Amino acid sequence: MSSVEDPIIESLRSRLVGSSNFHSGIDPLDTALTLQSRIHDHLFGIGLDPVSAKSLSNKCKELWDNFKVEPGNQDINIRNLINKILYNCEGILHYHMERPNDANIYFSKSKIIEIRDLLFAQFLDLENLYYRGLCNDETLYGEELFRIIDGVPNDSQGLTLHYLSMIFNHISKDKQVVRHTLAKFPAGNPLTCLASLHFNEYEDGSFLKILAKLLNESHFPQADSYNNKALEDFHMFLHYYFKKATKLSPEWKKYIIESMEKTFQSVPVAKSAFIYFGRNSTASSVDTRESILNFVNFLKYSQREYFLHGNKHEDLVSVIDSYVYILKVAQDSSHDVENVFNFQDSVNKLLDLLRLMHEQNGFILLNGTDFLKGLENRGELILPRTISKRLTNAWELLFTINRNSLTLLNDNSLTAYLTNALSVATDPLKLYQLNFQYCYILAQKGLINPAVKILETVLLEENPEFYGAWHLLALCKSIDEDKESSFKIVCSVLQAMQESLEEDRLTASDRWQFVHLKMTQLKIVESIFGTMDALGMLPELFELYSLLFPADDKRFDTIGDGYNKTKQYLLQMVWLFASALYMKIPENHKDARDAIHEAINVSKEFKNLNCNTARGYLFLAQNQYKRASKEFNTVLLADPYNVGPLVGLARVVYPEDDSKICNYYRLRPSTPDSLGQEEASKPEPAFVSEADRSANVARLKLLLESAIAHSIEASHSPEIWWYLSLIYEQYKDIGYENSLINCVRYEETEPIRPFKYCDFQ
Repeated sequence: MSSVEDPIIESLRSRLVGSSNFHSGIDPLDTALTLQSRIHDHLFGIGLDPVSAKSLSNKCKELWDNFKVEPGNQDINIRNLINKILYNCEGILHYHMERPNDANIYFSKSKIIEIRDLLFAQFLDLENLYYRGLCNDETLYGEELFRIIDGVPNDSQGLTLHYLSMIFNHISKDKQVVRHTLAKFPAGNPLTCLASLHFNEYEDGSFLKILAKLLNESHFPQADSYNNKALEDFHMFLHYYFKKATKLSPEWKKYIIESMEKTFQSVPVAKSAFIYFGRNSTASSVDTRESILNFVNFLKYSQREYFLHGNKHEDLVSVIDSYVYILKVAQDSSHDVENVFNFQDSVNKLLDLLRLMHEQNGFILLNGTDFLKGLENRGELILPRTISKRLTNAWELLFTINRNSLTLLNDNSLTAYLTNALSVATDPLKLYQLNFQYCYILAQKGLINPAVKILETVLLEENPEFYGAWHLLALCKSIDEDKESSFKIVCSVLQAMQESLEEDRLTASDRWQFVHLKMTQLKIVESIFGTMDALGMLPELFELYSLLFPADDKRFDTIGDGYNKTKQYLLQMVWLFASALYMKIPENHKDARDAIHEAINVSKEFKNLNCNTARGYLFLAQNQYKRASKEFNTVLLADPYNVGPLVGLARVVYPEDDSKICNYYRLRPSTPDSLGQEEASKPEPAFVSEADRSANVARLKLLLESAIAHSIEASHSPEIWWYLSLIYEQYKDIGYENSLINCVRYEETEPIRPFKYCDFQ
């Protein structure tokens, strides 16, 4: 074997995953692969028009001319490889120049050339077959496909999978062609099964019979033999089937276990097992554990192959995709298995593998210091759909798992995860969602102007019905002292959502957005016109909820797993929102109390600690500090970083009406609504002695410092920093000045309502 073959093979493998960066050591080959990648960028991206095709064809001819005269390239295998690539390229370009006869000439020349690398040959021959089918007749697919490939490619063969999918898509346009083509494919072959899955022409029982037959023909391998190849090939298909099938026979479990018993350290079988058991992970902790343990086996077997192949991953994309799958199954560290599986270690490993993937293939890798530059780099990396989907999901999962990490927010890792996801994403819906999350993180970081720019020029311009993005834009605009712009956005979007509701086009999450957008409107009304005007609009909020969530329609009962995703929880939020408005007017304290009781009575299936927080604030408004403190502490026992009860507890320790320093440094001037909040009754003492008060100040200091060290919401709360500054000043702590600066900093970027109320993913 020539010493130059390894970098050549690495370049070809890199090309299969969609790379455009090559170092084979053969300049004409690198140029040919780069030209091919440019053509694919057009094909997979905006398309290939005749003018662009003509220009690229000229580049192709230049390369041929230079290659013919360049000395030192007499190796027939390299020459064949380059010619096969360029003939395919010219065929594609002439097809898109609307010259199918000329295209056929080039494809015919490419078809007869054989090259050493079988995996790359499969891709080139499939590409060739796809276009010949377009130029001539799709019956070619049924006649020639299995002469080129007779099994399911691995996940890293992105271009091969892409052209298989394109061929299947073309066939599927006509049901008669589908059935005629499937009849020509060999029965029971894994690729035939994949085609039938793609065409939705299959039965669960038929796949079971194929696996049962293969198991009957299989035996556990002897020391000098290998696993049954046909059995492992079929499991390559099952990776797709188990992810797509909506319902599986319970017999699959028996056959999965028997497959393990009849193979030795089989990577495909281990992967089938963890995917199969992972399907039922949300309902069964036993299946979750089974899935995790089989994933651990998959890693062990993959590592063995890694060493056997000279410390190289034969299918790195599959390993990345497997980590993504199992992290979704495990969800968090609650399913850690001592000395076997650790959730956080797996998250870290996934990040390492993604970095390796980008490094090996010359993909753009954005780090935490240049995330804003990612806006300029988007769209530069156009990958085959299957590769794009898997890498996008991996980067997005890293963001989702870590999205509440204050450390990763501050060091820009979260924004880096999102920009890397955006750099590899091609699906329009996924791009919208990632752009929204990107803007959301920018807004959280106080980078309001870039967030607004992306929302207005990228996201909403292309997707005007993305209501969550409109809500985020309105919240960003509400930071301005003049709330008119934010108010106009909210009113316009509410009107648009009303029209969509009348046409029954609102999803369950849209309906949640509708309710919260209405609450944002009321908050802006309160800010501009006063609390009484907002209270006058409360009936509209309740009427809207009743309209969006009718009792006799179960379609919109939930937007996800957990009680906090139910419409009952949303109704509690509505009642608590109403109570917060009522309690600002002393005459309406009874209404506030009634609203809290209504929230509590919405459901007996779960306890909402937000009700305790609301009750605590009502007690504060009534100067009942001990009772308020009890409610806040009840919440903090379960959620120590919750901003609402933390600020409430701070107000117990530092009552606004008892502290001259609070009045002196008050961030917001007193409003007409707040002037009459004090009641004639003498405030209830919060502490039994000065020593008791000092102890509570010390405890409050620990609570606040812990919250700003661990919670994004707490660390960005001006009120949290305000009360810390009071504590630091009281005890002459050097942190006083920094706390006050942070207080002002976050006050200047605080929206009318928290940003979290526009994001329900």
